[in-house]
Amino acid sequence: MKFTKNRLLSLLLVLAMMLALATTAFAEDGETPTPTTVTFDASSAKAMTVGEANKKVKATCAGEGETHNISYASADTTALEIGSADGEGWVTLTAKKAGTIKVTATCSNCNKSAEQNVVISKATVAAPSGLTLLTKSASTQAEVKSLLDQKYTDATITNKDKLSRGVWTLTNS
Repeated sequence: MKFTKNRLLSLLLVLAMMLALATTAFAEDGETPTPTTVTFDASSAKAMTVGEANKKVKATCAGEGETHNISYASADTTALEIGSADGEGWVTLTAKKAGTIKVTATCSNCNKSAEQNVVISKATVAAPSGLTLLTKSASTQAEVKSLLDQKYTDATITNKDKLSRGVWTLTNS
């Protein structure tokens, strides 16, 4: 009986070893599957200025299987608009207002996502040609501010809606 019991235990041990090796032998290409992750391309836009519309972002999914469909969303669509994807998966961004806006890329196949911040800064606008120095005299600060406001309103500046009027500061000279 002892001999049969040892044989049976040896046979079970061999069977367990074969099962452990069989799962490794039948794995595709002998590799273990990689986890699914969504990542932004290193050259994706991270900084823009207001009014800029030619920067792009792209995210990819490292999951297994068929082609993965990536959709994009802006945390603030009034500040950053996301266009449709081109044939290579890049989407065009349009910066509308200053701020730090989060862009989220989501894979519809595996439901994984990634986030990237895009910093939008105010555009630098050069003074339009033809502006003249205001050389009017005024007796009160309110009069001076009124004259400056009128000069700004009368100026022919293209894209005036993209400018924000600053605060007039006055100094005695």
